[in-house]
Amino acid sequence: YIMNIEVWGWAEVNQSSLNPSVIYANETTTIGCQIIDGNASIPIYNYTVYFYNSTSLLGTNTTDSKGWAYFTFVDNTLGWENITCNITDNPEKFYNASSQNYAIQTLETYEENPPWYTEVGQNLGILHKGETIMLWTNWSDDFGLSYAWIESNETGSWQNNSLADPLPLSGTDAHALFFIDIPIN
Repeated sequence: YIMNIEVWGWAEVNQSSLNPSVIYANETTTIGCQIIDGNASIPIYNYTVYFYNSTSLLGTNTTDSKGWAYFTFVDNTLGWENITCNITDNPEKFYNASSQNYAIQTLETYEENPPWYTEVGQNLGILHKGETIMLWTNWSDDFGLSYAWIESNETGSWQNNSLADPLPLSGTDAHALFFIDIPIN
């Protein structure tokens, strides 16, 4: 009688890195994750690691002799984003993924060029109390506009103007048009 016995181990993500962790849009960064045997605390060679951004799988790579797998990618999602490395069970290597099967790094991606305007205008040259003034500006941005607001310098410092609500903008080119009623008092 022949008995077949398989001994499986636990694989876990030991540590991770993201270098650089702050970039401009369309630049590259590299995430790295070290995979170890959870019982023996030694690196696991040739283990598949999955890499994700906040919306989808970026790609995969396998670990080197020190247990590290790296993935380099270009990011163009502005703001803060979680970048994750993840492992799953690996039957070919007789490993199950432990509950420590992922690591998260935070990537900060900035826009290199701020929004710019091409035209500023108003309908009145002289403004009187109780009148309505129309102000407009054409805005452009490399990645997309979100909103425009009015600031005024009535006291010697620039402040958001409470007489006009922020306007939502979208796309890479937009026209901001404000109608402001000037109070009588």
